[in-house]
Amino acid sequence: MFSIMIPRRVGLVLPAALALVVVTLPTATAVAPPYEPVTIDDPVVVGEAGDLNLYGLEVGPRTIAWGGGLHAGPVPSPSPSPSPSTAPGEDLGAAVAQSGAQMRSRLYTPDLGKAALSLGDMTTAPVVAAIDAATTDEWAVGFDPLGPSYVLRVRHQGGPEMAAELATDDFGPGSGSVAIWGDMALVGPNLVDLDTLESVDLGTLDECIAGENAVLADGLLLVQGLCEGGQTFATEVPEDGLDLESLDSLDWDVVLDFQPDLMAYSRGLLVFADSKMGLYGYLRLDDPDAEPWAATIPAGIDALRVQGHRYVVVAARDGDVVAGVFEEGGEAPVAVVPLDGGLGMAPVLFDEGAAATAAVVIPRDESSEMNLDGIAIDLYGRTLAWSDGEDVFAATLPPLAGGAVTSTAPATGKAGAPVAVTAAGLQPGEEVAVWLESDPVLLTLGRAAADGTFAASVTLPAGTAAGTHSLTVHGVESGWTSVRSIALAAAATGNPGLRVDTGR
Repeated sequence: MFSIMIPRRVGLVLPAALALVVVTLPTATAVAPPYEPVTIDDPVVVGEAGDLNLYGLEVGPRTIAWGGGLHAGPVPSPSPSPSPSTAPGEDLGAAVAQSGAQMRSRLYTPDLGKAALSLGDMTTAPVVAAIDAATTDEWAVGFDPLGPSYVLRVRHQGGPEMAAELATDDFGPGSGSVAIWGDMALVGPNLVDLDTLESVDLGTLDECIAGENAVLADGLLLVQGLCEGGQTFATEVPEDGLDLESLDSLDWDVVLDFQPDLMAYSRGLLVFADSKMGLYGYLRLDDPDAEPWAATIPAGIDALRVQGHRYVVVAARDGDVVAGVFEEGGEAPVAVVPLDGGLGMAPVLFDEGAAATAAVVIPRDESSEMNLDGIAIDLYGRTLAWSDGEDVFAATLPPLAGGAVTSTAPATGKAGAPVAVTAAGLQPGEEVAVWLESDPVLLTLGRAAADGTFAASVTLPAGTAAGTHSLTVHGVESGWTSVRSIALAAAATGNPGLRVDTGR
């Protein structure tokens, strides 16, 4: 029986006020049927991955990127003594040819409520020579281990791609991911100051801190402890970064009093797993009254992904790698993802004897010598992307359960005239689409405030037929909607509106 401790902060402030709470991890049980997961039977093919030994995949708000090594055989391990392949500041236009690593990227538009997920053009990846990468509005960071050394690749606001040597090449299991928060990045066990490209191996800070399996997300850095039976520690990371020279003086707080070998964190939700026990669970760190939840499956667990209230558990059995997509608060998978773009189903792992679960099979190259998780799957909002080793697919997940969005709008209006639309109950910060129906017209895109409210002034398109129409507010990440009726009088001139081919 494990227990989880959320302590009072000492010297630092977590994203939400926390009090000292000790809770006991509930007895982990298999997910109980019956349940009815939604079948996703028509994913779109984003691009090819057949010539890549695929390791990384990232889904952003409007971009899907994937990367790996251009090798027919296993990916070779780099030399044990890293040295920079290029000097910091040098443009790396020929980086792919030097290393054999390559990122590819394609634009997409998520499901906006009245228009299904659609694909745009292939585009230049933010970091071209990398097997895994992460991006924000300000930074793009990639990891390239395929040349003569382990190399960090960074691009700032569309500038040239830069390179620097990483502090260590000691990449352990589960530590191959790349993450960015503010002006800091985490690349495996390396914490990187993106302004200077200097890096520090977290494992060198203290004999009781492990660099492997560290997590950087949403203002928190989480690491595993090596002393006193193993614990999990967290410290706050401001958006302007940490001083690498004073990392050994950071205040660390215990957030778990055991040491899971896999973790993922997003917006206060910590998902953890013990890969050998087949145990996974989650705990909300920003709610001192939250109870942890855990379950077991008859398989090992290879990787975790989390974004918002959704998370992915990647498990292996009988040579297959299966990813179950879950929601916080739900014990069963929420979606069924087909194999190879068809209708085949993966072996059931998340409940022995239950109906088919949310799953996609991802082949692994067992001959690879690299200690990266090698799991090509990611999600952003309702968009899930994955690879079967040949192609990269994307599909839209069901709306989050429990939505209760309310909206206001005038009962009457005039074509060509503005109207005020407000909403409440959306996910904090999520993208919001406002539509006019009967013939769907996208009026505006915006973002919800931190309290889940939204307000916009939209212009009703000129030429809209007189009569009763609907104004729909749609949360793009949650899938939650609210509809208000509006009676329109026609007008001869005005804004024609932004019409979207819904494909429906």
